[in-house]
Amino acid sequence: MLEWLGLAAAGLAIRTYAGAVGAGGGFLLAPLLLLRHPDAPPGEITTATLAMVVIANGASTLYAGRRRRMDRPLAGLLAAAAVPAALAGAAATTLLPRDAFSLAFALLLLATGAYLVLRPVARIAAPVAGGWRREVQDRSGARFSYRVPVWRSLVATAAVAGGSTLVGLGGGLLYAPLAARVMHVPHAVSVTLAQALITVTAASGVTLLLLAGNAGPPLEDAPPLAVGVVAALPIARRVQDRLGEGALTRALAAGLFVVGLRTALLAF
Repeated sequence: MLEWLGLAAAGLAIRTYAGAVGAGGGFLLAPLLLLRHPDAPPGEITTATLAMVVIANGASTLYAGRRRRMDRPLAGLLAAAAVPAALAGAAATTLLPRDAFSLAFALLLLATGAYLVLRPVARIAAPVAGGWRREVQDRSGARFSYRVPVWRSLVATAAVAGGSTLVGLGGGLLYAPLAARVMHVPHAVSVTLAQALITVTAASGVTLLLLAGNAGPPLEDAPPLAVGVVAALPIARRVQDRLGEGALTRALAAGLFVVGLRTALLAF
């Protein structure tokens, strides 16, 4: 029972942070599972991690839908670009020099983290001429209007999904700043958009891994972790509303630094 409660508390803490900043949380779940299952093969660890990411971000996406902060048409369009790119990135892992690419990707993560620290609040961008006009009104009545540069958004989403999968990452830490800085989506909507993209790409990955026979003991940790994840939903929402874009962006930058350093060390 004590072990079960400990896992639930870990799920609560991880999801509170990840849900608030719009990340998947896999970069924190994977080390936890590695500590608990040091003899498990990488495929089983990845399968369990992605399964928890699907549960966590799927629940967050449904919760955001209740708050009416989900741009469903835009999420569907971007998912159509992200899923094939993620699968292609996974297939290309044996074709490219992974260590060199991992180091380059780590530098990108660190540079993005530094940029977010220097500019924690996205500048209000001029409307994109000819961009896809979007409007979201949440349950409280707040209205968000913006224009999305479609082709730029599709290319950027595919690049993040494919590149992160190629180096063994989920890419969730990059989707929220991508939506806010490249797609010009307001921060409140960009977080939920990122969570929807993470859910779809992680679901496709875990499906392939399960079909390949990568289920194992790490998956047994999913139930207690899931309890903590679900309990974190309202807490993450309160943190997101109270801290605001600047503080949350700095928290996201901290995650980028951690993952960037870890990726760089694994490249050597």
